Amino acid sequence: EWWRWFILSVIAAVISGIIVAVVVHFGLPELSEKDTELKELSYSIEGPITHLEPDLTGSLEVMINNISTSYLFAYIVRIWNSGEVPLKNLPIRFVFNTSEGDFKIFEVEHDTKPKYEFGDITEQDIDEDNDAYSRRFIYALLNPKDEDTVTLWTNSPVSLSVYAKSERLNLHHKPLKK
Repeated sequence: EWWRWFILSVIAAVISGIIVAVVVHFGLPELSEKDTELKELSYSIEGPITHLEPDLTGSLEVMINNISTSYLFAYIVRIWNSGEVPLKNLPIRFVFNTSEGDFKIFEVEHDTKPKYEFGDITEQDIDEDNDAYSRRFIYALLNPKDEDTVTLWTNSPVSLSVYAKSERLNLHHKPLKK
């Protein structure tokens, strides 16, 4: 009677081995493919674009958000999910590379595609000394091909950088074609 138990345990071990081999061969590649799907965010920057300068305004005093200025520049940043998977709770930071004491960001505008049901965009305070030189936004959800055109209005024509960080995210600057 011991030989029956021996044969049954060998058969059970062989069946278990076959089941494990099938699961590993057919089940795990699907999981690993999901881990390697491309998370990619692309952006382009246009600007600074001059809208006001002393040659245009003369002695006219211009007030924007209760701040007197002789200059007004726009930066248009187009960001889009150029990858294959949705990006969730993605922080994106726009940093002006200056230390001018009188530098101001007057206003930031968002124009999203799709226009409706895009997802929340929340401005987040930055607890660093250079908060006056940057803005940080959290995008709740960026589906593939979703895009936001961000217009930043300033009083100085300085360079602008874009930063984003997320697990396995590739950030690509796509220069504008002239």
